[in-house]
Parts: sequence; C-alpha cells; structure tokens
Amino acid sequence: MTTAQQQQQQQQQPVITITKILGALTLVTLNLLMKSCAHIEDVVVDGTCRGRGLGKGLMRRGLDDAVNIHKCVMVDLTSNPNRIEARTLYQSLGFELRDTGVFRYTVPHYRK
Repeated sequence: MTTAQQQQQQQQQPVITITKILGALTLVTLNLLMKSCAHIEDVVVDGTCRGRGLGKGLMRRGLDDAVNIHKCVMVDLTSNPNRIEARTLYQSLGFELRDTGVFRYTVPHYRK
C-alpha cells in the first residue's frame, strides 16, 4: 500500500466521539519469579446497560489481555457474596469460587 493510499484510508475512517463511559475494569498484572498472574478489580457497568453483555465483553477482553499479552497463568478477582448476578457472570466465564484464607493488613492511618 502506498503512502497516498494509506492517507486516503485514514481519511475514510469514521470519527468516534465518546460521550459517556458505559463500563470499565482494572487489570493488574504481576510478574513473579516463577509465573505471571493477574487480578481483576473494579468491574463496573452503567446501570442502564446491565444485562446486555457489556460486562461479559469487558471480562473476556481482560482475560484475553491477561493470557495473551501478559502471559498470565492465573487470573483472580474478588466479589461480594451479595452480587449474585456478577458472581454468576464470573462463574460462566470459568472462574471458580475458592476458599483462600486471604489476610489483609490495613495501614492504621487509612482505616475508616
């Protein structure tokens, strides 16, 4: 493809204007000594868009990035037991509920 053809193709690309964020998630990756792993945080979907597959799409993209870009061998997330729909979504994507015995230390001046 010539430079002129590339410029013409770029000019034909539609301009997309984002007016509202409908969903997001945070993917945190860790490169450990023996493996890479990831943690998904803050999965959020606008209330008007729930039940339309946006959350599933976000999760699939996060998993795809974790596995194929960051070469993670496991992906964790936490979810409040009251979030029945979210937990059902996670399980439908292959996540398994674990009894981890996770401990947390909260810095004293940060405690509410």
